Order: sequence, then structure tokens, then C-alpha cells
Amino acid sequence: MKKNRLFSFIALVSLALLFSDCVMREMHESAEGSIDASKNRSSGPSPVTNGFAVGGNVGYLMVEDFQTGMAFNSGGQHKEFDQPDPLGENPAGGPSDGQRTGNYSFMRPRPVAPPPNYWSLSEELEFVGKGNKTDAGGGDSETDHLYYLELPVLINYNMKVNGGNTLTFGAGPYAAAGLFAHYSSSFQGQTMSGSLKFGSNADIPRMDYGLQFKAQYMVCPKVSVGLNFDLGLRNIGDPVDKAYNNSLGLNVGYRIK
Repeated sequence: MKKNRLFSFIALVSLALLFSDCVMREMHESAEGSIDASKNRSSGPSPVTNGFAVGGNVGYLMVEDFQTGMAFNSGGQHKEFDQPDPLGENPAGGPSDGQRTGNYSFMRPRPVAPPPNYWSLSEELEFVGKGNKTDAGGGDSETDHLYYLELPVLINYNMKVNGGNTLTFGAGPYAAAGLFAHYSSSFQGQTMSGSLKFGSNADIPRMDYGLQFKAQYMVCPKVSVGLNFDLGLRNIGDPVDKAYNNSLGLNVGYRIK
């Protein structure tokens, strides 16, 4: 129950900030994909060793730059009003008709370019594959592939480097819901495969959560490359031999907006 509340809290906070005009200045949207290497972080008396399983993810990323000041116009509209006529023939204060050159901005400042270094908030909805390869010795092994719908919410610090390209470092929590999973194993020369179940009384807990760390570089205005690391904090193993999802990914992004 606590894990479901954590996931709901992260989703609601991120959506509230996404549609807020009071905190954010500008929003960017990107499509991202990555190739990931996943390996469980384990603790317990089990003698088996863990190895990497290769997976990947695709996601839709939304990034909002923090404003330098607060705006009080909740409608989010940029409005212009006429200045007083120097000859006193026409009153000021009406909406601009586009004919007069002397207009002033009211309620909300014009959009400006972000400063060289600035903060941003990002939320990404990802279809992500994680997993683990377990080696029991003697040629016996099992590889698990776990697929989640994941929502990371990161605070990012952005810097202008190399003539104006953006280098970004981000960190924050993630929550994920298990969708489906499968395994393949080799035991005493016999190969087997099948599906794994998510759930409270099944093979793997459905909810996962942890921290995500990300570094990203914009190689041009539309394309980025980066690294992301998920540090799982939810035990997906048993109470004795604990296991946590860890994954490292190389990602490529394309800015849509």
C-alpha cells in the first residue's frame, strides 16, 4: 500500500507542476530510447553470482525550465495594452489593436532565452526492460527479463558548454509498475523458458521504486546523447536473499518541441 501511494504521489506532483504556469517558464518535449545493461544488487547467503542482462527502453520526456520570477496571470496569456497617446486624443488601457507602436506588456513578461546555467524539472514516461543473469555454477544459469512502465521525476542542472550546447545533470526518484516478465534457464544441460508473474503473492512484486541519475549532452539543437543509472530501493527477491533492480543505459533523444 505504501508503494502504491508513493507512485501516485510522484505522478500527481509531476502532473501538477507540468500544467502550472506559476513555476515553469518553458516546456520541451523529446522522444528517447536507450540500450541498458541490468544487474541485480543482492544481499544474503545465496552462493549464486549475478551478471548483466541486456535490455532497453523507450520514453517520452517532458522538461520544464524554472522561471526566474513568479507571474500572477494564471491564464498564461501574454497581453499588450496601449500606452497613453502623447497628444491626449486617445485613452490608454484598452487592448492593443496592432496599429499603435507604443504598447506595454501587462501581467506577464515576454519569453526570454534561458540563462547560461539554469534549473529544470523533467518527467518521463518509459517502457523499460530490466533483468538479471544468475550463475549457479556448473553451467547452470537463469536470465530474467522484467518489463516496467516507469515514471522518473528529476531535478536537473543545465550548463552551456562548447559554444552553447547544453550539458545536463539530473537526479530524482522513480516509481515503476511491472507489466510482464519472462525467463530462460539452463539446468543440467536442459534449457527451459517461461513467464514470470508480478503481484504481491507472485514471483516478483509489481511495484518498484528507487533513484535515477542522468547525464545528458545536446550535440545539436534536436539531438542528445546521455547516460542514465537506476538504483532500485525495493526488494524484488525474498526476505533472506534480497535483490534490487540496477540498470545502466546509453540513451539517444530527439527533441520534438
